[in-house]
Amino acid sequence: MTAGFVTGLGAATADAIYAALGAFGISTISFFLESAGPYLSVVGIVVLIWISWGAWQQKPAEPDRDTNRTSTAPSLWIAFVSTCGMTLANTMIILSFAAIFAGAGLAVSGNESNSISAQATMLVCGTFVGSMAWWLFLSGSVAAF
Repeated sequence: MTAGFVTGLGAATADAIYAALGAFGISTISFFLESAGPYLSVVGIVVLIWISWGAWQQKPAEPDRDTNRTSTAPSLWIAFVSTCGMTLANTMIILSFAAIFAGAGLAVSGNESNSISAQATMLVCGTFVGSMAWWLFLSGSVAAF
């Protein structure tokens, strides 16, 4: 369950980054990600193939003789970073967040910017918490079975 939780933490972190970019209206970065989308998709595919090949070639970890458990610290870090990177490679996420937040009325106009910033911050935090809750449910369900 720990590995699933850490994997979800990586995905939720990337979701929160993209939610922040979408919520706070960073159009330059949005434009860059939109134009670089095909290239980032290729990078995502290469990363997935690389991770799959590494997992295929890896031998199972030897159990620790004292506790009869495997050491997972390095693999947890790899799970977090690789999932965060793969999620960040999906540039459609930022466009989705930008569209959702624009539809929710988060366009900054004049002296309402403080109220908009507070709403955007709440939405970014909600995105992170919701994503983590989903991953916690998934990893907990798999662990239960």
